[in-house]
Amino acid sequence: MRRFTQLSSLALAGLLACGPAWAAKPEAKAPATPATPPAATPPPSAATPAPAPPKPEETLSPEQIAYKAQIKEAYHQATALAQKGDLAGAQKVVEDVGAKAGTTDPCYDELHGTVLALAKDYAGAQAAFERQLSKAPDSHIGRFNRAEMIMLQGRYDEAEKEFVAVETQTSGRDPAVADLCRFKRVVCLLCAGNLKAADLLVPPLQENSESPALCYARATLEYAKQNTTKAIQLLDDARTRFSEGVDNLYTDSLVELRWGQRDEAGKFFFKPRLR
Repeated sequence: MRRFTQLSSLALAGLLACGPAWAAKPEAKAPATPATPPAATPPPSAATPAPAPPKPEETLSPEQIAYKAQIKEAYHQATALAQKGDLAGAQKVVEDVGAKAGTTDPCYDELHGTVLALAKDYAGAQAAFERQLSKAPDSHIGRFNRAEMIMLQGRYDEAEKEFVAVETQTSGRDPAVADLCRFKRVVCLLCAGNLKAADLLVPPLQENSESPALCYARATLEYAKQNTTKAIQLLDDARTRFSEGVDNLYTDSLVELRWGQRDEAGKFFFKPRLR
């Protein structure tokens, strides 16, 4: 039973820690833009294809690999405790990470921001993600998480500009994050009362190239237009295409914005009226 909302930003952090939750349901239509771009085809003149570059894990020392595993485990522990409402226990995990890794490690700030966000201390979480970015300025995940905290504080215009920047930053290297940013931009514009601009971000329906962002944005747009029946239909259609993890990734912020809620089984549904 899912009683404690996990924000999409935190699910996104988990996406990096735990591997992609971006996969579509088995035998369902996959997102148009994969999380990892396919390898380039070698030119016809090449006698043998060039070897693929090593994965990041292959270049790490055993100590670094062990440390990465510890951070992943700490993320799991802290988020699990926070989702159960044990914020003191989650904070203890954060403190343990700080004691072992040092508070100068950006991973400490990311984990701290995660717990604060789950506690709905959005200003505190924003500050933690900003500390992370001061140590790791190229972290698009940190910047995405900060943008979401700005959005959840009601500063929609500022947040939308941040999501634009992250979308631009990640469009080539992490298309899944860029796709999610597009959806967040639609939500920010709708919250700011700019329905026309939000509509312009969603192109005409193209059945064979619909990404999660477009599917969930279409549903959200219809809800904003008071077409609740159509919104529910589009939401159900998205669920037939994509996994539960993807569904949660896109609908968690709608719960936080009070546009919908989850039932006892954890399934999201739109509220009868847009607030």
